[in-house]
Amino acid sequence: MLKKAAILDSDFIIKTSLTRNSKNENLSDIVLKLPYSFYCHEQNRAEVTDHEQFASTWLDKNIAAKIITCISDLQILQIIKDSYQISQNVAVKFYADWLKQACDVFTTSFYEKNYTDLEALRTKSEIISDEEFILAVQSGDTRIGHDNNLGEIKDTVLAIALTQCLQMKCINFCSDDKRARRSLLSFSVNESFPINSISYMGFYWVAKQKKLLNKEEATDYLSGWKKNCKPFETNATIKEHINRKQPDYPKRDIDNLFDAIWNDEVVMMNDGYLIYKTELSE
Repeated sequence: MLKKAAILDSDFIIKTSLTRNSKNENLSDIVLKLPYSFYCHEQNRAEVTDHEQFASTWLDKNIAAKIITCISDLQILQIIKDSYQISQNVAVKFYADWLKQACDVFTTSFYEKNYTDLEALRTKSEIISDEEFILAVQSGDTRIGHDNNLGEIKDTVLAIALTQCLQMKCINFCSDDKRARRSLLSFSVNESFPINSISYMGFYWVAKQKKLLNKEEATDYLSGWKKNCKPFETNATIKEHINRKQPDYPKRDIDNLFDAIWNDEVVMMNDGYLIYKTELSE
């Protein structure tokens, strides 16, 4: 049985950290009760730090306590080298291939346009130093920018490394935004690649199934979210025959979806989206 790794996206961390019940307890602590090994790419840690101080403090505390493992691009490179017993230069090619694979989900020119320095390292005959690798990756990251799905791209590279190198099953705790989720969705709909996705609303379904929360407790948390944060709609449920990679999912109101979760009217698909049971038979 594959060991389970949970990859925490910045959007998911911020939303669950800001979701506090009437006792001022945050939902993100309930997430950590799941029997997974928790990971966060350093890019998402940076994004959390930039956007929300409370969530940043929560994340830093759990990284310091070794409950969440923060992984850098250089550490991913080391995982590749150790797993395949290959040289630094070959490992850089693996990393570049996986990064291109993640970028191509957004646009096929994303990698070629932004990671020219990393691509140039492919042909280098001399040993590539750690510093050269880091600088090449960082130059591409800077061109993309933090608000252009960079965190989701790095989540995907981390997920590929954990599944391919460490033989782990990855669950991506991710954004409700369909464009931001596209990178992981391209893998989670492929049954040969063991990644599932769980969004903010999807976690309430998981918490019910795992008996982490009862309805009263969950309602208390959701009320706290609506009090502290602006309301949002969620790309939560879709008909089975709709291509999940397309940007035309019908949106559901969170209150209606929440009731459907606790009335056992929805199930979670492999890609993390919730779907009404009535739609499964259509």
